Amino acid sequence: MPDFKSRKIALNIMLFVLLISLMIVLFGDKLFEIERDFEIKNKIFCGFLAFFYLALLGDTYFTKRRMEAKEKIKVPNEFKVFAFKQNLHILLYTFALLFDIFLIISGKARSSGIVGIIFSVALLIFLPYFIYNMIKRRYYSLEVKSKNIKIFFKNEEIGSFEIKNISLVKFFGIGVFFKKRGFLRKRNGGYPIMKIYAYGIDAIEIPLTLRDYWLLKNYFKRYRVNLDDTYVE
Repeated sequence: MPDFKSRKIALNIMLFVLLISLMIVLFGDKLFEIERDFEIKNKIFCGFLAFFYLALLGDTYFTKRRMEAKEKIKVPNEFKVFAFKQNLHILLYTFALLFDIFLIISGKARSSGIVGIIFSVALLIFLPYFIYNMIKRRYYSLEVKSKNIKIFFKNEEIGSFEIKNISLVKFFGIGVFFKKRGFLRKRNGGYPIMKIYAYGIDAIEIPLTLRDYWLLKNYFKRYRVNLDDTYVE
């Protein structure tokens, strides 16, 4: 649960300091003598502070919106969930792969020494694997009817199971991870992925939108399914 009280205090302090800094930028030279070096540093400080203030303000606003949307989530008896398409991630990984191929072909990887060669070869091996998995997972979907779950791949049913046959459901994040302390939260930099372990079928990994993550998590909680949730919103 985000500490909105601490955020509000931080925003007020930042706004107060920002206003003082802006006053110095706009009227400082008219009120008292200011050294050129101090004026430049103050403008830079003002710009950075404005950026962080707007970033925190925007993050607070969207966090509240997410929480409001989360509270409105209701689990129907029947619903469908389609895999998150991951278009941006596929594009970024593809760009990284093409850039790596360029470095290898141009010989720039060799000029970086043995470490550069090993790193480039490792990327050449693993990036196609990640891209393939992301492309494959985008075709999965689930159809939920009460306690029965059907799995589809490219709109063709490939398996089904009852809720009682699920041994474990994992939710985890993928992407860039970072920590924020104090009035900011620890957060995953990516999207949630669900992995279902059920008797009689292979484990299924499906990338989810945030809304579908909330929906499925509440659904599995309703039937007291064993959950392992390491995803942090």
